[in-house]
Amino acid sequence: MRNKPFFRMLLAVVLLAAAGLSCQLVNNIKEGVQLVGTGKAVATEFGGFSTELIPPGIEETAQALITEVDTSGMLETAQAAITEQAPVLGSTMEALSTEIYTSPQDAPPDIPIMEAERSAFVGTAKAVSYMINAEFDDVVSYYRAEMPKNGWQEAPSDTTSTSSLVELKYTKDGRTATIVITQIPFVGQTTVVITIGE
Repeated sequence: MRNKPFFRMLLAVVLLAAAGLSCQLVNNIKEGVQLVGTGKAVATEFGGFSTELIPPGIEETAQALITEVDTSGMLETAQAAITEQAPVLGSTMEALSTEIYTSPQDAPPDIPIMEAERSAFVGTAKAVSYMINAEFDDVVSYYRAEMPKNGWQEAPSDTTSTSSLVELKYTKDGRTATIVITQIPFVGQTTVVITIGE
């Protein structure tokens, strides 16, 4: 289960990307409808001029193809499909987008954030992650010391440890906190991913 926090963060990223893609889909469909309309206008307006440059029969074929494209309902169908998914995707995306923060000061007050040069800090109500310029062992020691000071009790039987990855599990008042600390080789940085559950 070491990958569970990773998959939670991956799910948040996928949901954010899906919302962005759905907005882009509507824009692309609008642009497609406009391009078809423009193609019809150009074919009509320059019909006489194009006959001088284009061999006979090709103009009629092109106009027929443009005319056969039925744009009525295309945009409405796409918007309806997106709206249909709104109860599931839309509310999730809205909740995720409003809960994302990038400042350690916005983290839950009982979740300690190590002081040092940090980067890529991001958090939600359920997860906090960042990279820190600190030695792997120092980060592990920090969380083993600070979590109990904030009322968390370690569950040593659930702890996973290798030479470059440690997963610590804590409980507090019916909540759980899983901290995955990973050493980034050769750069003196460590990643910290904290997931908080009920």
